[in-house]
Amino acid sequence: MVQRAPDVVIFLQRNLLVGLPKDMSKEFAERTRTSERISGDVCLSAAALADSMDVRGTRLSEVALIETLWHARARDPHLREPNPFWIDNSFVSKLLRHSGWLSQEIAGLPQDIRFRYYLSFFTQRAAQAQRRASVASLLKGHIKKEIYSAVHVDANCNCTWFGSELPLMHDPEDSFCLISLGDRPGGRFICVHRTSLALSEKRAPFVAFSHVRSDGLGSSTSNSLPECQISLLQKLSDRLLPNERAPIPFYIDTLCVPLNGVAKRNALRNILYLFRFADKVLVLDATLQKTPASLSQESLTRFRYSVWSKRLWTILECAVSREVSFRFRDQNLSLDTMLKSYNSGNEFPLLRAHHLEFEAKQLPHAFFERLSGALTVLSDDMQLAEALRHEETSEEEMENMRSLREGYDRWHLRTVLRLGFLALPQMRYFPEDNESAYLTMVVTAIYAEYSHFRSDEARSLLGKKVDPAALFARLRRIQALTSGLDKGMQ
Repeated sequence: MVQRAPDVVIFLQRNLLVGLPKDMSKEFAERTRTSERISGDVCLSAAALADSMDVRGTRLSEVALIETLWHARARDPHLREPNPFWIDNSFVSKLLRHSGWLSQEIAGLPQDIRFRYYLSFFTQRAAQAQRRASVASLLKGHIKKEIYSAVHVDANCNCTWFGSELPLMHDPEDSFCLISLGDRPGGRFICVHRTSLALSEKRAPFVAFSHVRSDGLGSSTSNSLPECQISLLQKLSDRLLPNERAPIPFYIDTLCVPLNGVAKRNALRNILYLFRFADKVLVLDATLQKTPASLSQESLTRFRYSVWSKRLWTILECAVSREVSFRFRDQNLSLDTMLKSYNSGNEFPLLRAHHLEFEAKQLPHAFFERLSGALTVLSDDMQLAEALRHEETSEEEMENMRSLREGYDRWHLRTVLRLGFLALPQMRYFPEDNESAYLTMVVTAIYAEYSHFRSDEARSLLGKKVDPAALFARLRRIQALTSGLDKGMQ
C-alpha cells in the first residue's frame, strides 16, 4: 500500500533523519512534502509516534521511523548510515519479556527495532507455562539433566495412560515401529506395527510427528502417553491421509523409541530415514498450536522463531521430509505453501533467505541431493560414535576406544550437522544470524568429506559393520575443516 506522506511524516523527516547530511535535509523534506509517495510502513511508524504518550514510547517510534526511512533510502549513495543508538532498547526488551520471551531468546533476535517490536506481539506465555509443567531438572553430579513428563490435552482431564510394548530390536532393519489406536469390545488399545527400513511400494502409509519433548508429549521414564493425547494424534493422522484406511499408523518418538540399550540406539539411527519415507509429517509446537493461522508471512515468522526451530533433531526431521505441515490452532499449514507464498513477493519481507557464497554459479539440483545424502551419513557416523561408547568391551578395547575418541567433540559436530541441514534450499529462512556466516564453510567441509556417498548407499550402511578408526578419522577431519566455528559461534 502506498500513501501520500502526512504532515507528521514531513516534520519527522526534517528533524529526526540523523543519517542525512545537513545540506540534504531540506531537499529531502521538500521532495517528500510535494510529490514523494511513501510506503505504508513509513506511515505506520509515523502513526506509532503520533500515538505515543510517554518518553519511552516516543523514543521507540522515533527509532522505528528512522530505521524505516533509512532502509527505504539505503540505495542512495549520498546517505550515511544512521548512528545505531537504538540497538539496545530496554523498552522493547521489556515488551518481549512481558510476552513470555526468554532472555536468551531476546539476545538472539535481529537488532532491527521494528522487527523486535513486531515479535513482542507473539505471546509465548501459555506455551512456557506448559513447558514448565512438563519438565523437571535432575542434577547428577555436575550434570543437569532434564526429565520430561507428558501432559493431558486439557488440564482438567484425568484419562488413563496407554503404553506401547515395543519389541526388543537388535537388528537395525527391524527397529522401525509405528503406533495406531484401535477399538475392541473391552475398550481401546495401542497396536504396535513392526516395520522394516527396507520399505517397498506395498508398505502401509504412515504419518510422523515432529515435536520438542518439553512441549508436553515427551516422557523420560516410559513409552506411554495419556489416552487423550494418543486419541488426538490418531485423529490428526487420519485427517492427513483421508483416502487411506483408518486408523492410520503414526510415529511419535515417545511411543516408538525404546528407552535404553541397543534397541534405543538402533531406533535413533533410523529416525532420519523414517522421516524421509513418511507420507506426511506434522510439526507440533506448543506455541503454534495456540495461535490461529494467519498470512504466510506471519505464520512463517512464527515458525522461524518457535522453540521447535531451535532444536537440532527437529530441524533434521523437517529437512529430510517430503511433505511437512505445521499445526496451528485452527488448521495445518504446509511449509511448501508458506514458502511459495512468501517468495512470491506480495508481502513486505520480514525474513531473509541465507545463501551459500558460491551459489551464484547456479548449482545443479544434484548438488543439494548429494549434500543431503552426505548429511545423512554424517548424522549416522555421529550416532555410531555415541553407540560405540556404550558397547561392553574388554579393558584393552576400552583403552583403544579412548585413544580413537581423543579430540572428538560431539557438541561441535552437532553444530556442524545443524548448519549443514540449514543450508538446504527449503531451510534457508531459518538459520540464526550468527549461524548464517558459517554455512558456506560447513557445506564445503561436509561435501568434501562425505559427498562420495549416495543417499541410497547411506541407508545400506546401516547393516554394515563399522570401522571405528575410519569413522573417528572422518569426524576429526570435519572438526578440523570447521574449526572456525569454535570462536565464531560463542
